[in-house]
Amino acid sequence: MTNDYGNLELHTVLLSAMKDFDQFCKDNNLKYILHGGTCLGAIRHKGFIPWDDDIDIAMPRSDYNRLLKIAPKAFENKYTIHTYLSDPSMLTNVMKIEINNSGFSGVSGAEECGGAFLDVFPMSDVPKSKIGQKIQNRLAIFLNNVVYAKIGYIELNSVKSKIVLGGLSKLPRKFLGDLIEWTCVGFPHFRSEYVNIVATANYNGCTGYEWDLIPKKYFDEIDRVEFEGEHLCVTKYWNEYLTNHYGDYMTPPPMEKRINKHNMIKTKE
Repeated sequence: MTNDYGNLELHTVLLSAMKDFDQFCKDNNLKYILHGGTCLGAIRHKGFIPWDDDIDIAMPRSDYNRLLKIAPKAFENKYTIHTYLSDPSMLTNVMKIEINNSGFSGVSGAEECGGAFLDVFPMSDVPKSKIGQKIQNRLAIFLNNVVYAKIGYIELNSVKSKIVLGGLSKLPRKFLGDLIEWTCVGFPHFRSEYVNIVATANYNGCTGYEWDLIPKKYFDEIDRVEFEGEHLCVTKYWNEYLTNHYGDYMTPPPMEKRINKHNMIKTKE
């Protein structure tokens, strides 16, 4: 690990949590792959992207649901599981595994991250047709915007947004979360060939429906690659995955784009 961006201690904490997560998945026969920048770091840096400050994990929906059932009790001494079901302040319908007493805290938009954490994204089957995907995407964006208005992540400036989003934002977070979940798993997906997070279709401007759309085969064949001296799971199609997401993924971005996303800061010595 490198300390060029001041993340050495944070990366050490995150790596320890990732090792626990990986072992838990082994013990319980759960599938996962490193997602987004964490997968990119595994291939380009054989570990963390030096300026990155979290870990992103993707799981098939069925494995994610099992994790949601068994992890809270198994992890209760070291980690706190945050979902919209347990935490009404959650911005999205994904899972955050907060590392208890990590010594770090951060803020992402309106959402208090608490301590250092792992992001776990459920990948749900999506419609086979482009039209079906577009409808699902638009519905997910709308429902997410209602939640963003409720949490205070976006400002409602127009009369229309105040009436529509502002009015609907008065609904309970759990009810809104359940609607988003239906959009993810209940939307017609006969003979689906792709999966998608869906629940973060418009999240933070850094992911989107097309960006997160991946073939189901990515979870059918999984390899282990070096990550900070450990070996963690990535799709066997990692070259295809990274090329589709980043283009020339082996070339680092310019210096001005090498920034932390969650403003993680150390809170204790």
